[in-house]
Amino acid sequence: MKKWLTLKTLVILLISLLLVVAGVVALWFFFLKGPDIDKAEPPVQEVQVEAVQEIPTGYEAPRFEDVVVLETFERIELTPSGKMKFITLDIALELLDPGMSQEIEAGMLSIRKVIEEETGGMTWLVLRTPEGKLQLKLELIRKINQTLTRAKIRDLFFINLIMQN
Repeated sequence: MKKWLTLKTLVILLISLLLVVAGVVALWFFFLKGPDIDKAEPPVQEVQVEAVQEIPTGYEAPRFEDVVVLETFERIELTPSGKMKFITLDIALELLDPGMSQEIEAGMLSIRKVIEEETGGMTWLVLRTPEGKLQLKLELIRKINQTLTRAKIRDLFFINLIMQN
């Protein structure tokens, strides 16, 4: 009876050893010895380069007079909720009338105050959703238009919106 147990144990050990060796060989083949796709060199193609025309003197880049880009709003403190505590914004305002950019620049302090107050009143949980960003955008347009006398904002663009903890 003891021989049978040892023979049975020996067979089980041999089968287990074979399975372990087969597993190691399979892992080595797939992960270490697989095809070297990254090392293959891409085919070289010849490209003809045309001469670049020089920009004529007196040329100016187009200026969009109906868009006013505001200075960056650094680390506005959000209403506490969740992980994120601060937000950094870059905003551009599109004016209804391009000639009103002087009034926007004259009222820049009140515009910045409105943006900081409205954004600070939002929570991270709301601002992380597209609906929350749209809600903030519409509220900012409404409040900024209330502070201005003649100039009106048509649209507001978030150029950068970075939340930080």
